[in-house]
Amino acid sequence: MDSTELNSKLEVPAETLAILAEISQEINASLNLDEVLAHAASQIKRLIDYEIFAVVLPEEGTNQLYFRFTIGHRPEVVDHWRIPMGEGIIGAAAATGKAIRVADVRKDPRYLNALDAVRSELAVPLVVRGRVVGVLDIESSQSDYFTPDQQNILTLVASRIAPAVENAKLFEHERNQAETLLLLNEVGREANSSLSVEEVLRRAAELTKRLIDYQIFSILLYDEADNVFRHRVTVKFGQRVQEKFAVPAHEGIVGAAASLRRPVVVPDVSLDPRYLRINPETRSELAVPMLYKNRVVGVMDLESPQLNYFTPDHVQALSILAAHLAVSIENARLYEQVARDEARMERDLSAARRIQGALLPRLPGPEFGLDIAARVVSSRELSGDLYDFLRYGPK
Repeated sequence: MDSTELNSKLEVPAETLAILAEISQEINASLNLDEVLAHAASQIKRLIDYEIFAVVLPEEGTNQLYFRFTIGHRPEVVDHWRIPMGEGIIGAAAATGKAIRVADVRKDPRYLNALDAVRSELAVPLVVRGRVVGVLDIESSQSDYFTPDQQNILTLVASRIAPAVENAKLFEHERNQAETLLLLNEVGREANSSLSVEEVLRRAAELTKRLIDYQIFSILLYDEADNVFRHRVTVKFGQRVQEKFAVPAHEGIVGAAASLRRPVVVPDVSLDPRYLRINPETRSELAVPMLYKNRVVGVMDLESPQLNYFTPDHVQALSILAAHLAVSIENARLYEQVARDEARMERDLSAARRIQGALLPRLPGPEFGLDIAARVVSSRELSGDLYDFLRYGPK
């Protein structure tokens, strides 16, 4: 059913139709998702005097919904709540694709109590080509506040908002992808600009923060002699710390990523038997191996106090970064090895020069009856020439 058929069946007043047309024009004028949702909220307010407003969208890679735009909700709800598909009034609307109007949320077992003052709720799914792309939810502190007519009006508004939301989401995703690729290109140049392993690792922590807003970040390098991964860089909630323990090569999420040679995402570490309980605040984890010529150089490990924090975009970005860093770390290691070898060779040659100098005799004194001068100049560090003074004839 298109919007024209829906309008005729609902017998919408002319004034409301005018506002709907204005809504369509205004929200379709922008591809900025936040602007689209803000415009929608202000226009809906002209039609329905709500107290609490929210647009809830599916979280990529999970079966949950998150609050993308709200008015009147508590910050902790917006920042930390995730609504499983099918749960709560919002989740039920998303799962069924049908609007749900609740006169008294205290009598509805599905209600998730985000705010004690709420008494009535109206949730309308945003549907594009038969697929739910979000939920538009309004609430009131008055019981039985929302009417069937208001439900019909909000359904009409949702039918106009949904395509604009979907287009804005696609545009936002493409823009973020482009920005990420540009940033990864910059990261690659910066990572390759240093020939110090410690500097590469330090820069890696800074560069990763520009890609993913992590809470706990570690780079562990493989110690082939002991068959363990050793912490070389660890940042916890913005502070760099020194971790002294090592992770056995085939244990934990880190060991799993290294063994499988691919990223490992754990949405809930409490449900994964591989998890090594090191940071009690950790709820989800992402480990990405750093491979150089199919050899594991190390593992990048990110942890979050939020469940289901890491997305497929995070995995993709971190995988590209890990590939850059593996090459940079290996180059820096080779350079440092060459520098150590050269320093050792210089020490050996210096010792050899001293030994060679000790083997050369002192110049003969007056007893030889001659004034003699001698000088040895090596073409490089050492020469193969030796000399001595011997008496000739009778003593």
